[in-house]
Amino acid sequence: MTKQATVSERPVRASLVTFLLLALTVFLNGAHTGPYFYLLGRFLEVMTVSTAYIEQYIWFILLAAVITVVVAI
Repeated sequence: MTKQATVSERPVRASLVTFLLLALTVFLNGAHTGPYFYLLGRFLEVMTVSTAYIEQYIWFILLAAVITVVVAI
């Protein structure tokens, strides 16, 4: 069973779905305009998915960054 989105998570999920739809549209537009739009659509897809993962693991990334800065000093 999936977890229900809270009120504060809904705009974030909606924006990720919107960007994913934009990536799909640009990717499919590449069939008519050329390979540049294939690459642009793929890039938008990768950025959208990586944003979702970064958002999910932001505290671990932040902790690793703080530890790196502390060790460097």
